[in-house]
Amino acid sequence: MYPELGAIAGYAVTCVYSVPDPNYSELSFMDVIDAMGASKQPTIFAFQQKFPPEFENKYLLSGITPGHGAMAVHAVNVPVSIAGMDVAPGEIIHMDENGACKFPADKLEAVLTNVKALLEEEGDRIGKLLSGPKTAKQVRAIFSGHSYAEDEEE
Repeated sequence: MYPELGAIAGYAVTCVYSVPDPNYSELSFMDVIDAMGASKQPTIFAFQQKFPPEFENKYLLSGITPGHGAMAVHAVNVPVSIAGMDVAPGEIIHMDENGACKFPADKLEAVLTNVKALLEEEGDRIGKLLSGPKTAKQVRAIFSGHSYAEDEEE
């Protein structure tokens, strides 16, 4: 919703939010705040809006949206599904201007290692592209991981 904030990642604190229902215990937004405080930091608040069928096709969050009428927290730190992505409490969520992805927290070090290698590889590739390849063959060489300087002698 706010691409100007840049990329962010954190541990998921999940919540199911809907209209009041006597089948659910009395939870409040303060229960969500408590869960965020008890979580590993930083946190990403991931909430699923679960509305009755007569409401769900009429409601879509697309920014700051005022709510009217009674609403209720049905559950905190339970698995949720948001825009087709299933999220479990404590998973890592990464969000940027391109969208969101998630992965298990116990894979954090491996993901960071892979991201650092990818950033280095892409930085090298961008540097080579900015230096001005002259032919399609040179561009293909850059994208295949070869130095196009080797092709200049041909």
